[in-house]
Amino acid sequence: MYRKDIFYSGSVTNLKSSQTNMSSYAASMLSIPDLPDEDDNSCCAAFAPVKAILGEMFDFKLFRSITFVLMCTCSILAMTGFFTPFVYMTDVAVRRGVSPSSAAFLIAFLGIFNTIGRVVAGWVSDQSWADCLLIHNVALVAAGVSTCLVPFMTQYWMLMVFCAVFGTGIACFISLRSIVLVELLGIENLTNSFGLLLLFQGIASLMGSPIAGMIFDYTQSYTASFMTSGALIAIAGIMVLPIRYVAAWERRREERTMQREQAAAAEFEARMKAIDDSENEEPEEDTSMM
Repeated sequence: MYRKDIFYSGSVTNLKSSQTNMSSYAASMLSIPDLPDEDDNSCCAAFAPVKAILGEMFDFKLFRSITFVLMCTCSILAMTGFFTPFVYMTDVAVRRGVSPSSAAFLIAFLGIFNTIGRVVAGWVSDQSWADCLLIHNVALVAAGVSTCLVPFMTQYWMLMVFCAVFGTGIACFISLRSIVLVELLGIENLTNSFGLLLLFQGIASLMGSPIAGMIFDYTQSYTASFMTSGALIAIAGIMVLPIRYVAAWERRREERTMQREQAAAAEFEARMKAIDDSENEEPEEDTSMM
């Protein structure tokens, strides 16, 4: 857990481009916090490594970044609608005249494409030509739009097509999270950003299915449940389409701020040096009387 790239799901060759060899890359990825002395056998000292890791993962200072706020909001929206098809797809199919066994197979079919999608997304993410952020966003939009269309799918084969599209879309979303975070926020912020992202995704996951169930209880139909869940997933993909430009703007702003601070520090040092030189300068001897 002291490695900066511990949550990175892509190939490390994409990260060590600036390093001459794997040894130098591995050394650059280590980030060991200050820990108590080995002779300290107290209970607090024993849990110090865990405390240091959790402190890094759940450091809320990252919310000062607009880029991370957008990514976190995207993940919350996507995970709110994420589990609705898994929980209610079988009942939807049965209500449309599909046998219980065939309806249950839809979940297995969704899982098959989810597995295949993760493998394919992992392979694609390692290719130099792949735009992982674009794939991530398009996959979310496709999964969301297909979920919105479930109420209009009256045939069994239509539901199977949905399961294939949705399973592949969410596979790309899950597989590319860490790669997108590294691209937008840098490898040095991966542990922090990934930890916070998982925290809010977990909360959203617990809320999503019960909300869809409450909508069904109120309307006695899955139409609103699936359309709401699909809209949330699609909005999550749409809202982060310009996030690369937002991240670039933030980097430029940080660079300008750093340059101003460095210029101010250099000017201050120059003034202090001038003052010291003037104080240390010896007065010239008056030779007019000689």
